[in-house]
Amino acid sequence: MAQFNGSAPVSSGLVYLIDTGNQRSYNGPAIQNLAQTIVPVATSGVNIEYTTGNVSTMIPNLGQTVSPFVNGYNSNSASYCCMQQFYFTNGNANVACSPSTTYTYAIVYKCTSGYTHPNFMYRYEYTSGGTYVTEAGVFDTAKQISLGDGWFWAWNTFTTQATTAQIVFRSFYYQYNVSDIFYLAKVMVAPGDYTQLSPNFWPNLNTTRSSTQVFSDPLGTNTYTASNLTYSSNGTLGFNGSSSVITSPNNTALDTQTPTVEVWVKTNSLNQNGFFFEKGTVNTQYALFQEGTAIQWRTYVGAGYTTLSAASSNISTSSWAQIVATYTSGSKKIYVNGVEVATDSATTGTLATNSGGITVGSYNSGGYFYNGNIGIVRVYNRVLSASEVIQNFNATRGRYGI
Repeated sequence: MAQFNGSAPVSSGLVYLIDTGNQRSYNGPAIQNLAQTIVPVATSGVNIEYTTGNVSTMIPNLGQTVSPFVNGYNSNSASYCCMQQFYFTNGNANVACSPSTTYTYAIVYKCTSGYTHPNFMYRYEYTSGGTYVTEAGVFDTAKQISLGDGWFWAWNTFTTQATTAQIVFRSFYYQYNVSDIFYLAKVMVAPGDYTQLSPNFWPNLNTTRSSTQVFSDPLGTNTYTASNLTYSSNGTLGFNGSSSVITSPNNTALDTQTPTVEVWVKTNSLNQNGFFFEKGTVNTQYALFQEGTAIQWRTYVGAGYTTLSAASSNISTSSWAQIVATYTSGSKKIYVNGVEVATDSATTGTLATNSGGITVGSYNSGGYFYNGNIGIVRVYNRVLSASEVIQNFNATRGRYGI
């Protein structure tokens, strides 16, 4: 993901990080890849010859990978059926699936001749007893992106039949009297609509990424559980306003007297009750959120909490925004896109601490669910200066088109 001017975000004092543009932080959504393997088909038919193997290659935008390939020669007439290229399951073994369910089928491929065909992405459906139900190819040249150097990412969805309980995935080639090489680097078949999910974030073959594996922690001190989020190709997280949340156990590194909370958000409403971030049990430590038409920065000091407010009109439903909140005794501030929009010098005292955990997208015990997108959450154990807030803004703004 592009940065704006080459500067890096501030790292000193960073104690909590969620960053969907950082592959050390974001691994991709909680998702199951039903494709089990990529096996070149080497069985020759009438007038069909194959050479198969693997090649190490650099795929633009994806990096170095090992890609199986099929070099096939088909001298058949058009009346004869096609060359089989790959199995994506273990031979003809059927894979369990759900009836009447939408699946995403996606591949990363390269065809030397540039030829394409719907059966590059083919499926067979069966009942639980193995009775044939239906079959079809889902490849669509309108649903692909060039990755460069002849490589493409192609995707589509299909919905299983009401009686379907098992499925097989394969690839066929329907061009005749020709020699061609077909490379296949990645395959994903997953329940749900993940057509916008970049191949960088596909789970490995025959792998389920759990809700606790969506994020890794480059800092090595936090764990994360993601629940009911949606995911887009640009690596941003969608929160549905009713159940989407990321939780982390208590981490005493966040029990600081000088916290800075930074979030990058695109809200779906300027009038909502939705938490961006909270540390501690609800309203007992510190939290940054929307409430009605206000952005609220709440800190529990002494015998109760105080709240610094800024109008939600400082942000927009049509664009991303950086919101930063800082606290130290005698100075409490809110910044939006690097500009200070609210300040409080009257609140003094020690911030409360407790063993409550960390939540993103709701308050700690599950309420005020946020409706919108979040791309980054950074928490520091010190107050960032105004120049450091701007540094973080400039380092990240290009990713969100600001």
